[in-house]
Amino acid sequence: MPPVGPVGKEPIPKAFGVAGLQAKSPPASARTPIYATTLQAPPPPPKAPGNPTVQGGPAIKPLGLGGAVKQLPQAFSSHFHLDRLESQTGRKDIGAILGTTGRPTRMLVKVVGGVLNYCDPQQHNMIFPVDSMWKVVVGIHPKKAPNASASILDRLQALICDPRVSAISELGLDFSCPPKTFKSQEGLLDRILRMGVSGRMLVLHMPGDTDLDPGGTQPSRLGRAALKKHCSRHQQVHIHCCQLTLTEAVAWRKVFPHAYFSYNASVSRLGDDQRKALEGVPLNQLLLETDSPHLSPDQEVPINTPAYIGEVVARVAEVRQEAVALVISATKDNALRLYGHR
Repeated sequence: MPPVGPVGKEPIPKAFGVAGLQAKSPPASARTPIYATTLQAPPPPPKAPGNPTVQGGPAIKPLGLGGAVKQLPQAFSSHFHLDRLESQTGRKDIGAILGTTGRPTRMLVKVVGGVLNYCDPQQHNMIFPVDSMWKVVVGIHPKKAPNASASILDRLQALICDPRVSAISELGLDFSCPPKTFKSQEGLLDRILRMGVSGRMLVLHMPGDTDLDPGGTQPSRLGRAALKKHCSRHQQVHIHCCQLTLTEAVAWRKVFPHAYFSYNASVSRLGDDQRKALEGVPLNQLLLETDSPHLSPDQEVPINTPAYIGEVVARVAEVRQEAVALVISATKDNALRLYGHR
């Protein structure tokens, strides 16, 4: 009979490490200590020594496995979907995460960790990594709100109590969906916030109507009001796939000073006001993500993976008019400070 997990009745999920599926974590001497242990504000980022190498050319091996890539700048993908990535690529665990598809990455980095997002209820029996550089977050995507049954919510509440779960994700309002779903989405957001999530990090998803509200102003305001009702101003918030306008970004920082803003390859499509918001995010509150397998950097990459996080770094650095080395160092440190102790 398999061992019983913390929920009480379910088997402990399998775990993966840097060499694939394995029963034990690699020895401490084989792992790089990459995690911060406090939530203190980061020290001023070091002056950038220059930009990492940008390359095209022949296909490269998967990144992040040590050896020849140790000299590369270290990056952290703060949001991606391993379950969907495995399904689309046919690869498993590290092979899916660190492999490339289509063309090779044009910005070589060493992927030192990331956040595995499980927001589809049918995938809640997720894999928990053994290696602490990979974090698990769990939730119910707003699009799934109409089908969020009592049993699904009970399962979520049990997972929220699991110490291996680092945050609740994705939480919020998705107004790119048909308006008839808005009421159920707002109800789901309220029910989850009533579960006693204060103090647990919340990963927010708040897109607006693609044509009428590309900055997501309406879901942003409603979501902020809901969090303000249930959470203190000290609540840690991770705004995933950020497309906020400057006004909304400032409002979030005012109400929740510990808000972090995460950007991906879609920065290339931001409007002027959204670009100003990105420019105005304090460097110590900036995160980067791939949201893979979604939001590929271009059509030459059929399935996005965290291996392309270096290209997100380059695009964000260009918008902010900052050195690539500065952005990659600061965003990695921010992610490890936010997720490293969890």
